[in-house]
Amino acid sequence: MKAAIVIALAGPAAAFSPAVGFRPARTARVAPAMGVADIFTSAKDAIAPTNTDKTISNVFGYQALAWGLGGLLAPAYVATNVVGMAVTPTTLALSRGMALSNLGLAGRFFSASDADAASTGFVWFAGWWYVMKNAGAAFNSQYVPTLIAWNAIMAIVCARRTGGLFSVVTKADTGTLSSLLPRDYEKSTRNFVGMQMCLWGIAGWFFSSRVVELVGFASTAATSAIMAGLAVSNLVLGGKVMGGNDADAAANGVTYFGGWAAIMWLAKSAGTFTGSYVNLLVLWNAASALFCAKTLMD
Repeated sequence: MKAAIVIALAGPAAAFSPAVGFRPARTARVAPAMGVADIFTSAKDAIAPTNTDKTISNVFGYQALAWGLGGLLAPAYVATNVVGMAVTPTTLALSRGMALSNLGLAGRFFSASDADAASTGFVWFAGWWYVMKNAGAAFNSQYVPTLIAWNAIMAIVCARRTGGLFSVVTKADTGTLSSLLPRDYEKSTRNFVGMQMCLWGIAGWFFSSRVVELVGFASTAATSAIMAGLAVSNLVLGGKVMGGNDADAAANGVTYFGGWAAIMWLAKSAGTFTGSYVNLLVLWNAASALFCAKTLMD
């Protein structure tokens, strides 16, 4: 099972003129190749809002962006002052990894129509409502009840904009769940990136003990709660990536894989992640990030 998860998770032409004779044909104009700066721009554009309109897609996008930036830049503050979670090197590393998924999801919200954002938002908000409601003592700040209620409200808003809560629930197998699955099985960048995100989401939700053993860190109530939240964000983002295009998938992949390679390498160096497969995971994520960068440059 460990190996399976790791594997889941490397003519010009001439023109003739009777009056003039032979003359060289016009050379086709070739678009300039992307450089390193363009790759960073693409990665940024895959996260940043495209406008400041008062839309549902922006309302959801800014929430995902806030969670992403907070988890990446100030994970200890968010853990201590927002959700009331124990701060350890492991929870900080996992929080930063979860932030990568939330940042990618923010960009997907920003670029979506309101209807599409509502469909995606229902899964994300409902998933986080469930995670927070069942986190127990792992999340114990005074704001947690408010966050639980807020996620429930957001999920209901999403459901009402997609036919109503009853419709969403009764059609979950053909609507909601289908949005998390591959649209096809072609050899494409969107499937390469999206499937890995989804596989990590499935592993984190259903086989969290295996992931803990694979990566090598101490399991606590806090890490279990983060793993569940990370699984939700990975599944939702993976579904959106598989349903998009290769260019957007590559832009997301640069940030996602590159970020995870850095997080795992630093955690390995600090003795936080001690699993025997961590080095392989660092190399795989770095190689995946380079592949996505090359895809953007082609």
